[in-house]
Amino acid sequence: MRQVSAYTRNIDIFQYQLILIPVIVKSHWTLIAVDMALNQIRYLDSQAGTGMQFLPAIKRWLAHEWNRNSTYNATAFPTEQWRLLPSTPATTPQQQDLTSCGVFMLMFAELLSDGQDITRFDG
Repeated sequence: MRQVSAYTRNIDIFQYQLILIPVIVKSHWTLIAVDMALNQIRYLDSQAGTGMQFLPAIKRWLAHEWNRNSTYNATAFPTEQWRLLPSTPATTPQQQDLTSCGVFMLMFAELLSDGQDITRFDG
């Protein structure tokens, strides 16, 4: 018997354009953005972490959600269409101190939810 996520049991996550997942790593806040329209999973870290330890897990979660949903499970999850985008200092604004990661994560979430480019925020 497959375990169903308690958080998404009654939700079709594929009906949403954007899913934002805050992540805390050893008291450092980061963000994962799942863009359904662009088929990309993006990690945003204001301290130059790539997030590659999280991106494949999110892709597996998406496949699990796809397979448990009767609307989609007649076809295979389109794994090859999903791009994993690690965070880089060139693409993600970087904090200049050790304490403002939460503000950066919240600003990334706000800008993405408004359809704006995160590079508009420079701390």
